[in-house]
Amino acid sequence: MSQKKKAVGAKTPEEEEAENVSRGWRWSQTESDVEVTVTLPEGTTKAGLSVAIGRSSLRVALKATPGPLVDLKLFWPVVPDESTWIMGSDARGPHVQVTLEKCDEQTWLMLETKNK
Repeated sequence: MSQKKKAVGAKTPEEEEAENVSRGWRWSQTESDVEVTVTLPEGTTKAGLSVAIGRSSLRVALKATPGPLVDLKLFWPVVPDESTWIMGSDARGPHVQVTLEKCDEQTWLMLETKNK
């Protein structure tokens, strides 16, 4: 009987989902862009949301509350003018989906740089 071994530091899909829920955001990527989905409180409107996309940063905040929902220092630079965001809702609830256009087509090892 073959037994699958877990790579050191690797997370099961369940562990990954639990981490995403606890931090309030998740991310995915293609060669050309990065998508960050941030969970929003029920009733959040576009007017009540602040999304700031910089060359090496992403900040999502509610205008009515102190502190950001997400404040990331990105692993590699992005093109702010080519990046977009939309609000939506899925089985996990309301969210804002931010699509960041990468400066260089490559796979990122992680979303955030370790040097904050």
